[in-house]
Amino acid sequence: MHLVGSDLVAKESIHVEFMEMKRDFHRVFCSTQKKSQDLANQFNDAVRRACPNHQHKLPIIQFLDCCVYSMYDEDNKEYRGVLVEKMLDTSKYIKWNGNDGSVKGISQELVMMQLFGKGLHVSEPEEANPQSVPQLGMIMEESENESDDDTDEPDIHDHVIPVPTVQAPDWNFEDFPQAFSHFTHRRSNRKLLVCDLQGVLDTSKTPPVFELTDPVIHYESFNRKNVYGRTDHGRKGFGKFYATHKCNRICSLLGLPSDHGPKK
Repeated sequence: MHLVGSDLVAKESIHVEFMEMKRDFHRVFCSTQKKSQDLANQFNDAVRRACPNHQHKLPIIQFLDCCVYSMYDEDNKEYRGVLVEKMLDTSKYIKWNGNDGSVKGISQELVMMQLFGKGLHVSEPEEANPQSVPQLGMIMEESENESDDDTDEPDIHDHVIPVPTVQAPDWNFEDFPQAFSHFTHRRSNRKLLVCDLQGVLDTSKTPPVFELTDPVIHYESFNRKNVYGRTDHGRKGFGKFYATHKCNRICSLLGLPSDHGPKK
């Protein structure tokens, strides 16, 4: 037998036993990944509009396509579905941030101290020096005139004010995942935040690509809990992210505000 194509990996949740619950897990997993990719497209476009002369150097955020394969279980004499997606190189696998506020390069001890040492709070990041970091574009939030009925998804159409370009500095690639999480919160009018960013940075491609999988979406809802599954911690998840987040050069380039308080 001759096999073609990329290696694939099948995923199942260790927290789900019954078939109906597995179907719900599949639905939430795929919808989370798709929503994250929608926001990633907007983030990638915003960065490229800000620096059109450096597009080949700027890494892009990309979430893996996922699908559900149906297979026959000989032991239980029934069909079952499993999540399947591209297998990433585990030797290069990195987790850039987590849904508990953890950040690559920050020790877990420091995260716990920041989160629980004096009670959970949202810390203000350091303000960027406007003389050293040019404002290339401002991310405009959606109108506040939205219904409290959260059965509808937030409108996340991109609005970036075009401005003159400037000479881009050398990029720290690890700034991009953190800025992306920040971007998703502001872009959705503070309704959701994508985090738990993990996967592989493929620098062999032009431009480089963050291939990410299994993200978490924290979604603020007044009527429902765990809209995006059991890892969705809503506003508490926002607080944990911002307790350790420090705005970086990409946040500043995109004009992401440093006011991380709740929506007025």
